Amino acid sequence: MRNQITGKVIKNNNEKSLIVSVNRLSSTHIKGKMIKKRSKYVVHDPNSQGKVGDTVLIEECKPVSYTKRWRFIKTISSGITEIDETTESLDVE
Repeated sequence: MRNQITGKVIKNNNEKSLIVSVNRLSSTHIKGKMIKKRSKYVVHDPNSQGKVGDTVLIEECKPVSYTKRWRFIKTISSGITEIDETTESLDVE
């Protein structure tokens, strides 16, 4: 089975590509203090389903291009909530 990880989409400017940020915790060598680390992966998304802010599941695959080594599996949760247009705007005088 291939490695699968979850991350948040931070960029989807290019066609069929996403940039996914994955956060993790690791402990230091000497004192064992926990440190937050972040990795960014270029992900192949053939149907352009991922949107900025979504939490997605990605899986390792053979190289699709020079930088793409991961592929999009599914969206776990949508990150952007829609704003209701019926809310009144504030008038400042």
